[in-house]
Amino acid sequence: VVVRLGGEVSDVTNLSMAREGRRSIFPIFERSDSPNVQALVHNYACDGSVSVTGVEEPIIPIYWNCRNGRYGRKDSWRGMRIPPHWLFDVALTSRGVRKGRPDKLLILEADATGGESDSLSLRRTTSAELDLDLYEVAQGFHNLEQCVDAPPCSFDTIRVLLVDAEMLVRKGGGYAVEADGYVRALALADVVVDARAPLVFAMTKWLESKSTGFDETKSKLFSRKTLQPIILETPNEEWFESIRAELSALGYEVISFVEALERYGKDGAIEKPMFVYENSIADTVHTIKRLEDQNFARDDMVCALFPHHSDETNDEASETKYATICSTDIYSQLLLWVRRQALQGRSPSNIQKRLDESLGDILLGKQEEIGCV
Repeated sequence: VVVRLGGEVSDVTNLSMAREGRRSIFPIFERSDSPNVQALVHNYACDGSVSVTGVEEPIIPIYWNCRNGRYGRKDSWRGMRIPPHWLFDVALTSRGVRKGRPDKLLILEADATGGESDSLSLRRTTSAELDLDLYEVAQGFHNLEQCVDAPPCSFDTIRVLLVDAEMLVRKGGGYAVEADGYVRALALADVVVDARAPLVFAMTKWLESKSTGFDETKSKLFSRKTLQPIILETPNEEWFESIRAELSALGYEVISFVEALERYGKDGAIEKPMFVYENSIADTVHTIKRLEDQNFARDDMVCALFPHHSDETNDEASETKYATICSTDIYSQLLLWVRRQALQGRSPSNIQKRLDESLGDILLGKQEEIGCV
């Protein structure tokens, strides 16, 4: 069973539980009265007892409640018990040995991403914006290890953190450091899954598929005249500016729908790739429908940006032909990939190296699943 810190809200945790089974993920949330947690209770309250080992076990709670700011307090974890059968069996390495390491693994994960609605804005966040901050993550990981009902020498632990790697961690004296370097320097987690890089990859990958005669191998130092124009329809100025800044460095000129009409006319604008990113999934789906009904956009040139997963994502968008990018789908995929690598016997340092160097291949499913280091 994976134990995951979810802060107040964690859509990727809800998605993981729905896809992998709620008995595979044990979440820790800060508020029992939040709609996020109440939805889990509604969905899984009658889930019955657990037989992970084939033997009837006591019912696993749907979640654990740890209030904001109390992750370091012992009384927050009183009664919390991680039984031995929650530990994972780790495969032998390719050479048939574990190099003296235990063959049991405790998997701890934390979702330290920001708010739900702006996850695809690509804006650089600060640690003050998180409801689950790095202090709480580190303290939660530490205390959860103490809850394992097994000798410490009998199992390994891997601590996986989903966070914006370039998030600024503010320090006194006017200093700020990036989260990735801060986490690695203080060993707050074993593997850092960047929350921004995979979204940038997904967006540029779709844009490349719509590119016409554009040389993506050119230098990133483009003039305005050589940037490939793309349309972003969004009501949020901050989202617009952050996406424009990020994609401009990669060779794209982000313009608004109104500017596209002024510059290219209706017939020209409909030929440009368009991202639609509204305040909600329902708004995004509706906007695309209206644009297409009025012949301002075509399915094959539109990509919807969904900041979280919901039934609307499947029910409404699946009936259309336009592309979709959902941040929580991507995060769930990457967390599952890290978990599988760990269970194949790979070390955290090797997993991190693969994430840093081969993110695109991982997202495209090109990473081999053999050969452990």
